[in-house]
Order: sequence, then structure tokens, then C-alpha cells
Amino acid sequence: MKKPAFQLSSRGETLLRIAILALIALLAGPEIFAAIEMQILVELLGAALFTTAFIAGARLVLSQAVGAVMNLLLPVPHVAVLLGEARLREKGIAATYILKNVAGCMVGMLLCYALTREIARLLY
Repeated sequence: MKKPAFQLSSRGETLLRIAILALIALLAGPEIFAAIEMQILVELLGAALFTTAFIAGARLVLSQAVGAVMNLLLPVPHVAVLLGEARLREKGIAATYILKNVAGCMVGMLLCYALTREIARLLY
């Protein structure tokens, strides 16, 4: 392997790099500050947009999971009454349905409560 004809010492290389950077800064003029500022803004906005997209995706998954749990635990008339999205006539029908089946709802809630207490007792 041939030895390079021109080799700088580490100090000479450092001085040359500083001179090159100073020359670039002089030739670029004041636009270099705008370029640095734009690069910083791009870095910050990239992180902010990534975080925003991550949070939006997590909220979407969470809302779908809550919807699935509500569909599993509560029948449709119960959800209509709880969320208040139904019209007055539909709310009356849903309320009648709930009152008619309140015993079944109470048994279901007591069963869920007893099951959670039993699981907690087994875990702790």
C-alpha cells in the first residue's frame, strides 16, 4: 500500500477543517442561519408529528377496545340509554327493556363483582 504524498498532523487537520468551515460560513452569508433554524424546526416538527400520530393511533385502538367491551358487557338498549344517542321514543323503549330485565342485569353485575374479588383474592 502506498503512503499518501500529503498527510496532515492531527493539529493541521483540525486547523484545515476550521478554515474550511469558516470559508463555507463566509460564502453562505446570513442564509446559513436560516438553514440551521429550518433544520432545527424540521427536527422538532418531526418528533412532534410522530408523537401526535402515535397518540392518535393509541386513542383509536383504545376507543375500539372500549366499544368491544361495551358490546360484550352491555346490550344495545343499555348503551343507547347510557350514551344518549337515541331519540326520545327509542330511549323510552330502551328504558322499558332495562326495567324489565333489571334482575338479570343485577345478577350479571354481582357475578362480575364476585368474579373480580375472587381473582383479586387469588392473585394477592
